[in-house]
Amino acid sequence: PRFKRTSSNSVLDRRLKKAHIGQMKKSSDGSTIWSSHLDNSKCVQAWNVNLREMSFCLYIDEHMKRVALCSDQGTTVTAIAPALDTLWIGTKSGYILVFSDEQLLTWFQPYLERVRFLECVPSGQSEEHMVVISGGKSFKSPIPDINAYSEKNEKGESVDAAGTVVVWEAFPSSIVSQVQLVQDESYTFLDDHDTLRNVILMGKFKDIMHLTD
Repeated sequence: PRFKRTSSNSVLDRRLKKAHIGQMKKSSDGSTIWSSHLDNSKCVQAWNVNLREMSFCLYIDEHMKRVALCSDQGTTVTAIAPALDTLWIGTKSGYILVFSDEQLLTWFQPYLERVRFLECVPSGQSEEHMVVISGGKSFKSPIPDINAYSEKNEKGESVDAAGTVVVWEAFPSSIVSQVQLVQDESYTFLDDHDTLRNVILMGKFKDIMHLTD
């Protein structure tokens, strides 16, 4: 089926006409097609399946200004993965950004080089439980006790020489938003990753900003 663009941005229109599609993935509910392009694309398009038109475009370089100081090339989109009602986007600078529609929920940098791939797969027998698998080189662990650079294989070579694959637990946008807000308010309490994970799994929120006693 043919899709039409609703954007009035003539610069974007010209870019899309010349660009080749690099990735195209369907949202979990099947209502949206997410696409990114080759040739250093810095935007991801959301296409409405029923209306057959573009709903909006995520300009990653604009969001990366809030996250880190990166070169222009560092904001290039290298991987996308819809997970539940969120979208995970990997960049050339090793960052992963998690969106809910046009809202940036959270971000982290598991790699110092580009994110090579992102794939979402079911975890267990329920479609409500998903994991996102990422791959890239120069792994930068968010947990201090894990250091990929010190690990060696049987040949004495660095494990990270061929890249590191990480499995991340995916959560709905409502949970991610709550955790981000609580972490901003109580960052020292949530420095313990086991505590943070238990808070997420048990849903211990009495409102959008506070944990239960």
